[in-house]
Amino acid sequence: MTDGELWQVLILGTLTLVILLIKRRDLTLLAFDRTHAHVIGLNTRALGALLLGLLALSVVVGLQAVGIILVVAMLITPGATAFLLTRSFDRMLVLAVLITSTAAVSGIYASYYLDISTGASVVLAQALAFAVAYVAAPRTGLVAQLRKRRRRGASPVGQAA
Repeated sequence: MTDGELWQVLILGTLTLVILLIKRRDLTLLAFDRTHAHVIGLNTRALGALLLGLLALSVVVGLQAVGIILVVAMLITPGATAFLLTRSFDRMLVLAVLITSTAAVSGIYASYYLDISTGASVVLAQALAFAVAYVAAPRTGLVAQLRKRRRRGASPVGQAA
């Protein structure tokens, strides 16, 4: 990436973040209950257009850096990983940002030291985080599911199975 492209990513990313932070509550309501948002007086059409516009902006910025397949992975994986770890929407947002930031930094370092593609290494770091969450998530992970099955299948003390 050139310096100009880096500045473009930083400026557009910051603009997107600021708008999302300002309109977070309205966009959350729109995502979960469009009818209620309309009833309380929010312009759902404008909010929907804003949300799609911000998504399109994020995709266009990402396309310049990594390509379409990796952009899709970068948009979906952090949210899916956070969803495995919590059901609280606010915690999910924070976790998704932390996961993607950590994956970005570790992916960039890995790409430098292993001499591999930066975008691909970031997505691989996100995929690794997802795999760890899929296995170890406290309530929905594979380990937790195995424990639940064993508890259900265990016979009470003193009785034969």
